[in-house]
Amino acid sequence: MSRNLKYLGIALAGSAVGAIVGLLTAPASGRETRRKLARELGDQKDALLRSGQRAASGAASYLRAS
Repeated sequence: MSRNLKYLGIALAGSAVGAIVGLLTAPASGRETRRKLARELGDQKDALLRSGQRAASGAASYLRAS
């Protein structure tokens, strides 16, 4: 049992150190990072929708030709 608690403590300490290092070395503020992520997700969503529309159009053309 003591061994498991030791590993849990090490994992928690490592997580805390990782979080602190991440906060201190972040290239932008939280607000700016969220804005960039939202913009990128929007771009990716649009690209995925366009790709899906092209695939559906191609499938429809294929089915009509068959």
